[in-house]
Amino acid sequence: IPASWEGVMARMSRYLVTPIYGFDALGAMALATQQGYTMMRRVARQDKKTCQDCIGYASQGWVPIGLLPPPGQRCACHDNCRCYVDYM
Repeated sequence: IPASWEGVMARMSRYLVTPIYGFDALGAMALATQQGYTMMRRVARQDKKTCQDCIGYASQGWVPIGLLPPPGQRCACHDNCRCYVDYM
């Protein structure tokens, strides 16, 4: 199947966004630790686009920082993940 320009641009943007998003998530985790937070939780959107991995992470509730992966990592959503992390 010949590639379309839109498909090429979409794939290229995913390749660029994924490392940037991961770097930002790790920076937020480091900042939370530096500010004295000790607990984290992943919050999922809970709609039909939410993958089972994200639902599982969200169901764990508050856990020590570092036990849950940042959004977009180790889930079926990858860079389309819409979860976010709360720190306490």
